[in-house]
Amino acid sequence: MSIEGKDLYYLGGEMYETAISNRADPKKYELMLRTAISRAYYGAFHESRAVASTKGILRTSTQNAHQAVSEAFRGKPISNHLDILRKLRTDADYELNKNIAERDAQNALKLTEKVLQALANV
Repeated sequence: MSIEGKDLYYLGGEMYETAISNRADPKKYELMLRTAISRAYYGAFHESRAVASTKGILRTSTQNAHQAVSEAFRGKPISNHLDILRKLRTDADYELNKNIAERDAQNALKLTEKVLQALANV
C-alpha cells in the first residue's frame, strides 16, 4: 500500500478535529494541534515535490529537499505558502516550549488546501 501527500493533509484535518474534541485535556489538545500542522505541511510538501518532479522544474542541488521544492515554485504563491507552512511545522515539531495555537493549525490546513488547489493548475 502506498499513500499520497493528500493523505497526510487529510490526516492533519482529522488530528485537528481530534484536538478540538480534546480541549479539556491541554496536553492532548496541543499534541494534536502540533501533529495537524506537521501533517498539513508534509501533505503540501510531498504533493508539491511530485508535481515539480513531473514538470521537470525540481532542481537537484546541495540544498535540502524542502528548500529545493520551494525554489521550484519561486515567484508563485505555492512557494510562499510552503515557506510559511515549513516555519509552522518547524515550530510545531521542534519548539516544544512554544505555545501552539488553534489558529496555527487552522492556518496550516488552509494554506495546504491553497497549495493543493494551485498545484492542480501548474
